[in-house]
Amino acid sequence: MQNLNNMVYVYIAVIALLTIVLPTVGFLFIRRNIGTLVIGNLLIEVGKYVSLINTLVHEVFHCLCAWITGGKAHSISLHHDTSGLATTSTSSRFARILVGYGGYTGSSVMAVVFFYLLSQHQYNYILYIFSGFLVVGLLVWTKNFFSVFKNSLVSIIKFRIYKGNTNLFGLVWSLCVSGYMFWILYTGQSNLIMHTSICITVIILLESVKTAFVIFILSAKNRKDAGDATSLARDTFIPALVWGAVFFCQSIYVGLYIFKHYLI
Repeated sequence: MQNLNNMVYVYIAVIALLTIVLPTVGFLFIRRNIGTLVIGNLLIEVGKYVSLINTLVHEVFHCLCAWITGGKAHSISLHHDTSGLATTSTSSRFARILVGYGGYTGSSVMAVVFFYLLSQHQYNYILYIFSGFLVVGLLVWTKNFFSVFKNSLVSIIKFRIYKGNTNLFGLVWSLCVSGYMFWILYTGQSNLIMHTSICITVIILLESVKTAFVIFILSAKNRKDAGDATSLARDTFIPALVWGAVFFCQSIYVGLYIFKHYLI
């Protein structure tokens, strides 16, 4: 168990460097010379692709909440800047509230579930569950296949693969990750399965806290453009700042719970 914890701590340090430290302060040192510029930007790009793991979980939970309440999920977009968008329709205010609340909360819940599975050495189950999120994301994406495919072709022709139709980027990312998951599970690569499950678990923990902090700051600075906090404020008449604080506080609580029960 101690060896597993040590590996988790290493992954926490590496993932934090890629997804938090470099994007935040990387510009201070990557401009020193061409070598650090290339390497720094490459690492920042890797960090973006890594962060999308939590974005996928977040957006799929919006869809799941819509389905649970009798609504519909129309599309999921994963963007190059690590943001995402789930387009859903619901029939009641309560359903809209649940959908809005489900994203950040779902990420925190999955962090606990995955750390529990790690503690039980159930690495395969972590990958099975995450693969389920990938499948849901791909199924929702393919509902609008023809319209998205057309817009994606236009964006490629105009060399606007990121700024054009963002569904194309999300599709390519999802297919690549799905292919990797299938390969390591099919071939039974035990070491890769273990390390991949640790990596996914750590990413979801760190990103659930980071994104909740970001939405909290946004809700304080611009309550009209704070994502889920703004949507919830509109449906509940509770200020966006309060919802931002709720998301951030619950993510901190979950993080402390995980460290107390699984890492210390």
